[in-house]
Amino acid sequence: MRAERAHPAGVLWALMALLCVLAQSPAAMAQELAPIGWIAGQTGAATVLRNRVPAPLIVGAPIFRADHVTTEADTRLTIEFADGSSVVLGPGCALSIDEFTTDPKGGRLSAALTLLQGIVRAIVNPAQAGGFEVRTETAIASARSTDWTVEVAPGTTAVLVLDGTVAVAGRAGGEVVLEPGEGTDVAAGQPPTPPVRWGEERRARTLSLIGL
Repeated sequence: MRAERAHPAGVLWALMALLCVLAQSPAAMAQELAPIGWIAGQTGAATVLRNRVPAPLIVGAPIFRADHVTTEADTRLTIEFADGSSVVLGPGCALSIDEFTTDPKGGRLSAALTLLQGIVRAIVNPAQAGGFEVRTETAIASARSTDWTVEVAPGTTAVLVLDGTVAVAGRAGGEVVLEPGEGTDVAAGQPPTPPVRWGEERRARTLSLIGL
């Protein structure tokens, strides 16, 4: 019985993939496998989906790139990153760690998170040069050093700045820059609303969800 021959194109793609792996420097490969943060605080239950496998989270557990973190309805969870920045996840939150790159000394080069539902507070280390983004279905909020919240509801995103400045761009176009105490709403297909100081009731509700 004659053995089947491997298709030349398949062999070529396999060789190319192997070369890409071998071309990575040891430092780059080590960074890819290293955790980028850990659970610094937690009340209630939370889960991480890593490599399609769910697992419960506890204080001290490592966080890696591409992790997808969810919290229960009564949970608050704090992730501290290697650069000293942190995010607080409120109740009923779903957050993906899309990107987090550092230089050889551990300084942040870039960070990008996607908030699918719920609310997060981002506290960004001002000593780091790289940008920090929180993305949603309708908006992208970005800053280099600040303290702000992002909340997702069906078809809309709300951003409130507690300290520093944040640029908020709509997926459909338009951009605003928020100063401390200012907020904006970004509905699907719409630009961000003009910056405005939120009323005490709305501000208090937002802060209560993240434990302030």
